[in-house]
Amino acid sequence: MEGIQIIPLEIHADPRGFLFNPLEIGALVDQPVCHFHIYTIEPGAIRGNHYHTDRSEWLFGIGGQAKLFRIYPEDRSVQLIHEFLDQQAVMIEIDRFIPHFLYNDSGSRFTGASFSTVKAQGMDTKWTPFTPDELKEMVRHAGS
Repeated sequence: MEGIQIIPLEIHADPRGFLFNPLEIGALVDQPVCHFHIYTIEPGAIRGNHYHTDRSEWLFGIGGQAKLFRIYPEDRSVQLIHEFLDQQAVMIEIDRFIPHFLYNDSGSRFTGASFSTVKAQGMDTKWTPFTPDELKEMVRHAGS
């Protein structure tokens, strides 16, 4: 899908649990990571509903279930891109200017992580909550 890439990650599991390293994929070579955060989404909640003007966003799930949607502002429609399942080792790159959101329609909390990589020339790689580059889209999930 143009502007969105789904990347399977190698998962390492043993009786103690599992681990995966999302920063070891080839697509990230020589790309500065400029922002990293871990977040939760409660049942019935939406997180995101935005796009970035100067960076790509990389998402992966840590635990629980959630659905990633792409927003088409022209007609306010949404498209399911991926369903994050518990203990699923997959990372998704969303290019800049692609409106998107995560929706938790399960009965329990979803935990995920996200980081950004610089795409625009001359962009300052320091991100703070007070200087975000995201632009909110006014499209809300309608249960589809």
